[in-house]
Amino acid sequence: MKFEEAFCEYENRIMSLNEVKSVYSKSPIEYRLKYNGTFFCPECKKAKLSFKNDSPPYFSTYPNDTHLPGCSMQQPELSANETKMLLNDNKNNELIHRQLTTLASQLIQPVAKSPKKAVVKSISKGSVKSINNKSAKKRIPQRRLDLPLTNDDFNKYKMFYGKVNLEWKYDKETSRYIIKLFNPETRRFICLISITDKVYSHIENTFKGNGDNCYIAFFAEMKKAKKDYNCCTLLRSDFLYIIKS
Repeated sequence: MKFEEAFCEYENRIMSLNEVKSVYSKSPIEYRLKYNGTFFCPECKKAKLSFKNDSPPYFSTYPNDTHLPGCSMQQPELSANETKMLLNDNKNNELIHRQLTTLASQLIQPVAKSPKKAVVKSISKGSVKSINNKSAKKRIPQRRLDLPLTNDDFNKYKMFYGKVNLEWKYDKETSRYIIKLFNPETRRFICLISITDKVYSHIENTFKGNGDNCYIAFFAEMKKAKKDYNCCTLLRSDFLYIIKS
């Protein structure tokens, strides 16, 4: 199984693929001396991970190494159809919100293997109850926003998350609020989130307003309107989580 981030024992925090790749590229010797062998599952922090500097790079579990019981990262992902089916039952909305909260919590926790209480309460993910027994032990697909989006990320529902700069505005042409997300380091445009007035009215006020170096997690279906212009629609206010620094 491949991972997009890992808990780094040396740094005492979760590191993204891009961060580790940068360290490796700048100094392979420093990487081997300080970082090699210090990566673990970002959720349970027990299963040991190795960094693969392939194209694209990824983390993977060591052979025969195990996660803590209940760790969702050992579960396979729901298929595109199974994920879409979650929206057919309102009972699954709480499940989606809990997993978004967990993602946000992982992003801001600079903790060791025995984590202290984080700013955002980490909530166990639970299982999908309303699709079928075969899918009950699967997790919702997720994608970091600091990694390039691929064809596999479009036209399917996923949890997108990461550190971003964000800009809120009201689009008079569509009569919708929009959030533009940018990479905080390169200022590269990532995507646009479209929000109806009804959904906007239920969004927490602390989430609203422009911000730099914010942590965001949202559940949506990403679309490519035109080349390098990615957009999606927020279906519910609780499908969005923003933490401002």
